[in-house]
Amino acid sequence: MSPDQAAVRRTAATSDGPELLVMPPRQTSAAERLREVAAALPDQVAITTGDLDVSYADLQHRVQALTAELVPLLAGDAGVTPADARQPVGIYAEQGVDSVAAMFAVMATGHACVVLDVLLPPARAAVIVERAGVGVVLADAERRDAAAAMPGVHTVRDLAMPDGAQGGAQVEVPVAPALDDPATLVFTSGTTGLPKGVVWTQRTVLACGQTSRETLRITPADRVSLALPQGFAVGQLSVVAALLNGATLCVRDPRVHGIHDLAAWVEATGVTVLNCTPSLLRSLHGALPEGHVLPALRLVTTAGEKVYGTDVSDFRQHLPAGASFMNWMGSSETEALTSFEIRPGDPVPSGAVPIGTAIPLRTLSVLGPTDEPVQPGEVGVLHATSEYFSAGYWRDPAATATRFRVEPDGRTRYCTGDRARMDADGVVEILGRGDDSVKIRGYLVEPAEVESALRALPDVVDAVVRGTGTDEHVRLVAWVVPDPHRPEPTAQGLRRDVGQQLPEWMVPRDVVLLPELPRNERGKVDVGALPAPAERHEGAAPATDTERAVEQVWAPILGVEHVGREESFTALGGESLDVEEMFTALSREFGVSLVIDDLAAHPTLAEFAALLTEKQAEAAQQGSGGTVGRLLRRLGRGGARR
Repeated sequence: MSPDQAAVRRTAATSDGPELLVMPPRQTSAAERLREVAAALPDQVAITTGDLDVSYADLQHRVQALTAELVPLLAGDAGVTPADARQPVGIYAEQGVDSVAAMFAVMATGHACVVLDVLLPPARAAVIVERAGVGVVLADAERRDAAAAMPGVHTVRDLAMPDGAQGGAQVEVPVAPALDDPATLVFTSGTTGLPKGVVWTQRTVLACGQTSRETLRITPADRVSLALPQGFAVGQLSVVAALLNGATLCVRDPRVHGIHDLAAWVEATGVTVLNCTPSLLRSLHGALPEGHVLPALRLVTTAGEKVYGTDVSDFRQHLPAGASFMNWMGSSETEALTSFEIRPGDPVPSGAVPIGTAIPLRTLSVLGPTDEPVQPGEVGVLHATSEYFSAGYWRDPAATATRFRVEPDGRTRYCTGDRARMDADGVVEILGRGDDSVKIRGYLVEPAEVESALRALPDVVDAVVRGTGTDEHVRLVAWVVPDPHRPEPTAQGLRRDVGQQLPEWMVPRDVVLLPELPRNERGKVDVGALPAPAERHEGAAPATDTERAVEQVWAPILGVEHVGREESFTALGGESLDVEEMFTALSREFGVSLVIDDLAAHPTLAEFAALLTEKQAEAAQQGSGGTVGRLLRRLGRGGARR
């Protein structure tokens, strides 16, 4: 028995829900565990979207009905093909009851599930489908045509439960999933210029349910938020943490519905465990009235990037007495690794909140250049060991071997790539990356993938990308060599073009055009010789009271001291959550309602200030306090969505 197993082996029937998972798990698949929870809590609400409540009995019915349809559809693959070679199944839909049920149905068939984020650029989603080898996609009506056009996809079907489908009986699959079979593929940025799929096995998913129960103290009394994308590791952790422990999963996507909606939804839905990135937490704080308490919350968690003591202090005004704040760290490859909880009476750190100590089923070590443990307080590279990590990278043993190593006791050791130090109590402090990777809004970005996307543009012959700036304001900078035989592109045009291939957090904020890249005697790019991005020319300062008021809101969000009246919010690096934070502040100050089209049509500070003045005048004239702005929306000329 490994140290991990010895630490948590037990069978404990609890008074508030199904028996705890045991390690090694009694079940062999996530679907089996869900059946067990549904049998114990059939009338408990499993998923709520605010518009729809679904019990565990109903969820299990949906999962079994869809599984019954998938089994014959995938029968030619299962039973004759090893589990790690079967074609994965894609899910392409706005997250909700159907997408979550489909995720469990796919895992029940013995095939890996690939959840595609609906807000990814279609080209990026297509690359993920191709890299995964997806043949069948379950899609909502809005995305069926797009799914059918993706490379390698031969079958697209509705992911909702068919009318009149019978899901009462357990479905027999040709080969039941085993603990080490792939369950889901989580795609992340890749060093080879393409996204890479991380293989979460059934064992990984089941262990995630256990560690969530242990660390977050999840019980059936909880209502756990899924406000982060279901396709990413932290989103799937939220799904598993709730549904494998009998809690209610509360589903909402603030990128679709807006940050104001999220603030109202958290309170109306009675969320008790709110899982956020630090940037989402800050946006939510900005959307809430000062001193407004969310009475049901008992725990707020953050992950993905550094969170600061000021963030905790700011948000504490929205927490009821007895509620805690928890910062944790993990990765797609490992799921959660550490946690650091700040309870109601605990002091708040003055700087960055620590990532804390190892959670159950994980052992952490800080190693030196020759893999020797360093002394407490000394700097090395953080490694984590467990038998419940992912199985590495999908169909890429070479990449897997660079990060994962099997230890003599059978557990897996993973090199995180983070420079770190650990004190005598096991508390870890992250000091930065040991490679070129950077964290942008909580997402790990490999510059090589951004470079590849830039080089694929017809106007570009070479490019290099690096992350620069401080922890609070890390940004990507691209140095680009344009094709001398074509008209020279603009920096803004290159950002727009690469944004059609990559998600917004991977689009460089600054683009520097060069005749050639500096290289050393070995032909490698001399990063130290790359010129710094040109200083911004702010131009004319804000000229009116409204323009100055807008600048006071824009500047801190964008991390700059001043904004010129002809400067654009998006060109200065404003991203989707930044836009929501900005709208929240200006709507409150000017008493008007704003939509994303307003910024697209009025991108500069002067134009946006003029729009605010116009909206204020309209609201005053109609005595509506901005009602017209909430009811009317400018229709765009293009787009595929309804």
